[in-house]
Amino acid sequence: MSLDRALRVAAIVLVFVIIVRIWTFNISLTTDPIATTDDPTVAALEAQIAQERRYQEQLIQIVLWSIGGVMTIGVLLVGYGWYQNRIVYDRDRDALTQALGANIESVRAQIENTQTQHLEEQRIKLTNAIEVSAKDAVQQAILYGEHVSTKTESRLDDLNVLMLDIRGDLYELKDLQGAAFLFYLQALSAQKSQGDENGKWVAANLLLKIENIITTCDNEIDAGVIRASLSRVNTLLNQYQSILPGPVTTIRQLLTAKFQPLDTET
Repeated sequence: MSLDRALRVAAIVLVFVIIVRIWTFNISLTTDPIATTDDPTVAALEAQIAQERRYQEQLIQIVLWSIGGVMTIGVLLVGYGWYQNRIVYDRDRDALTQALGANIESVRAQIENTQTQHLEEQRIKLTNAIEVSAKDAVQQAILYGEHVSTKTESRLDDLNVLMLDIRGDLYELKDLQGAAFLFYLQALSAQKSQGDENGKWVAANLLLKIENIITTCDNEIDAGVIRASLSRVNTLLNQYQSILPGPVTTIRQLLTAKFQPLDTET
């Protein structure tokens, strides 16, 4: 049932109740009062006073019934609106979780396909080079194989860091800050390319996420996870102290303020 239909039904019910009360009120007004004296004038005054008293009482009852009906309908509408909003919220949350999971699987499949195609192209080039000149091809294959191996390992490391980062984001969306904190630490530890600009950007982004979790941590379970990881955090901060001194200093200050002092590498 939609909200408009519910409003129409509630209004019809309220109008019906008011009509019934007015009808019973009119019936009561048509009832002649019982005279308590033989004097016609006094009897007429008593009847008029009794009729006015019943009129006031019935009018008060109609007002009270109307107010009660309006309040009841209001409470029902508020409850109905809350129930509908809850259903919409649960549906949107489930849809968002499914969409995010599908996107992650799509990204993983694309990366794996790219890696497979790249390795296949390199294998074909290597085979052709061996057929042209055995000696030169072997030498070139050795050199190029080392280059491809290094490049592939670097990409696999980047993929591992990306997957750990995404898993941390998923747990943070579920408000599991302790689990997200651990995955961000693993991603930061797995980040090998610290010297180039891309590696610095990835590390800075992970440090910012770690800083946000430390700042917003508001329950004992997540705080216990962070507290149990202080030694590991200190080791990672020492590794990035010279590369990203700003974020590292900020995280040290937050940990010192919320948990305990960290030993810095001298």
